[in-house]
Amino acid sequence: MTKNTILSKTIAAAASLVVLATAAHAATLVNGSSGAGELFIGFRATGGTGATTNVVLDLGSAAGFSALTTGSTISLGNIGSDLVSAFGATWYDRTDVLWSSVSGNGGTDITTNTLYGGRSSTGLFPLSTTGFARQANTTQGSIVTGILSAAAGTGGFTTSAAGSIANVAIESTTGNVNSWTARASASFGSSALSAGGFEQAFTAGTLASGAQGALDVYRLVKTGTSDPDTGLTSGVGSYQITLTIDNAGAVTGSVLPVAVPEPASIGMLTSLALFGVGAMRRKRGVKA
Repeated sequence: MTKNTILSKTIAAAASLVVLATAAHAATLVNGSSGAGELFIGFRATGGTGATTNVVLDLGSAAGFSALTTGSTISLGNIGSDLVSAFGATWYDRTDVLWSSVSGNGGTDITTNTLYGGRSSTGLFPLSTTGFARQANTTQGSIVTGILSAAAGTGGFTTSAAGSIANVAIESTTGNVNSWTARASASFGSSALSAGGFEQAFTAGTLASGAQGALDVYRLVKTGTSDPDTGLTSGVGSYQITLTIDNAGAVTGSVLPVAVPEPASIGMLTSLALFGVGAMRRKRGVKA
């Protein structure tokens, strides 16, 4: 089932999904969630102010975002005060502050070792990125282990201080081998999926979309298992949602249209083009 197929769902169903996704945010790691199947956004600094502190936002069930219709936009909370406290008033202009979005399902979504990972985006139509290449079960399994260790391992952010809203954890990295910093740099941050892993650095200024940063989140079903969105058993992951953040710390999720039309659409466009050519020829007195 493709994103365009999902688009055909009713408005009422889409509205109910938004409500469910919002309600899911109350299930947080700060309150003892295991982390399996949760979609996280993590912020860390590689040096300077905040180098020993991480800010982690739990967005709720990653699978829940898969069901949102193309064109949906939902507010995912404001963590500006936490980011300012951790990284300073101009956190959004610092090139040494990194953020990423990941999920390791632990067998709760589609199949074991399904990953979700964000790729640096412009946040604009049409979708500006290509998914990460799906990997074999063993490779994806090691990354899932890293994500879940960060979420619920000894010293992980299940034991961290609560942030300004219920689904935010403020984590110390000191002596913590399962901190977001440790796992992002060693496991899912510099994974085999791409040279830079899932992490993106902020830079001075804003994106063309007016956001400070944007991440296109892809679902990576392990190679050999069919992806429900595409029906494919290998290749790149399937696009799920784009996450953006502004300089006030407001996080938004939007499902962008993809740029490449489906074969049926291509056929229709081709037919229209041929019809237009034929009409022009007839108008000029040329036989089609």
